[in-house]
Amino acid sequence: MSPYNLVHCIIPDPRAHGLKGYKEVIETVRWGLEQLGHYVTYAVNEVAIDATNIVFGAQVMPVAALRQLPDNTIIYNFEQLRGLAAIREELKYLAAEERFRIWEYSQANLASWHLLGRRQVKIVPVGYAPLLTRIPKPPQQDIDVLIYGLTGERRLQVFSLTLAFRAVNHFRLRILRINKR
Repeated sequence: MSPYNLVHCIIPDPRAHGLKGYKEVIETVRWGLEQLGHYVTYAVNEVAIDATNIVFGAQVMPVAALRQLPDNTIIYNFEQLRGLAAIREELKYLAAEERFRIWEYSQANLASWHLLGRRQVKIVPVGYAPLLTRIPKPPQQDIDVLIYGLTGERRLQVFSLTLAFRAVNHFRLRILRINKR
């Protein structure tokens, strides 16, 4: 079986924490490849010359760095492309560079790749791996309904309906407010 190197692109800036969200997706891909019998390594911002590199977060790599990627590199895109007013130069380069294979998480992004001139894009949706179940299920479920997000009229209506139909036995409401300065 061929070896794979999963490349996690992370900008060395503490304010740019969004790319760390790819970690669990990378763990899922690693698990799947290992289940198929492949040898898999993981690296932050480092490619391997002796493996097929699957790059997560390539959109933050400068074009000069993208040019240095090996020919058999797979770019796994998790960025929303549909509806973008401006396409970054890095994505334009990736679309034009035929030596890379593009894996795309969302069918909705296909049209954007096509507009950029890239026809060969493989849809690879995010899957589930058992290793993602990190919190064991308790013998008795203690949360019936969890509403997470900003407060608003619609959310309060849903919550009221839940209570009206006695869908929950116990009720505790906690609203956290963020002060905007």
